Amino acid sequence: MRFLFIDRILEVEPGRRILASKLVTMADGYLVADPSGQPAMPASILLECLAQTGGDLNLLTRGMRTQTFLVAAEGLRVRRLPRPGETLLMDVRMERGHSDGASVTGEARIGSELAATLDRMLYVHRQSDDTSYERRQRARMETLLPSPIPVSPSQTLG
Repeated sequence: MRFLFIDRILEVEPGRRILASKLVTMADGYLVADPSGQPAMPASILLECLAQTGGDLNLLTRGMRTQTFLVAAEGLRVRRLPRPGETLLMDVRMERGHSDGASVTGEARIGSELAATLDRMLYVHRQSDDTSYERRQRARMETLLPSPIPVSPSQTLG
């Protein structure tokens, strides 16, 4: 079973930036007690939300046949954990993209409050020959995006 931690992609500029959201609910089976004893999303899942958002930015930049793998995450600073009923907004920016991977930075907010920052995530990617993989990614993006899947300049280059 694969766990997906993005509910919607609100904005995307392939090769530059992505903004995604995740509503935290009491039904989320991974909640832990925060220092006050209240249920909250653990920092590891918050990091995974940012990582998946960065991976989707790479996917939308490189095309639906791109398999993206996170290889490093550096400098996570958590200020506050999201609680049930709150919407987490992940804002990830691509610092550098190249033929073998990408480097991104990100932050997570709850409303206007900064919840976490991440200095850098490094990804490697490869093109898949599996057409079913491409179909699954395209279908997932169609459910996450409010409008048609954007085409990045790198997808149109031969």
